[in-house]
Amino acid sequence: MVFGNRRIPKILVVDPDEQHRNQIVSQFLDLLVDTVEAENGARAEVLLHLTEIDIIVTVNKMPIRDGRTLLQRVKKNWPHIPVVVLQNEGAPSKELEQFKLMGATAVFQMPVKFQDLYEACRLALSRLN
Repeated sequence: MVFGNRRIPKILVVDPDEQHRNQIVSQFLDLLVDTVEAENGARAEVLLHLTEIDIIVTVNKMPIRDGRTLLQRVKKNWPHIPVVVLQNEGAPSKELEQFKLMGATAVFQMPVKFQDLYEACRLALSRLN
């Protein structure tokens, strides 16, 4: 979507939990961004081939293709796209650190405050421009 002479950022939200995914998407809609949704990493990859994505917000635990695998594949095939990972509550800090070493832009433990998620996305997008 284009707004004036600037394109509105497009965020891909990847989460198998439809209710949680919808909650994230609805909060982003208030911020003048486009969102695209996927229920797993495999569907996310299909969407990456079909549309221009500016940033990915993904949970780690998913069927078919988890967040770790999605992150690896995005960094290999679309290295310019920032990826924010949402990790399950209680995940060891070592696991969170591994995502950063793999190239995640930011890693949050759920539940995450939307303001923190928004700031991480805003910062990542500002680095792209």
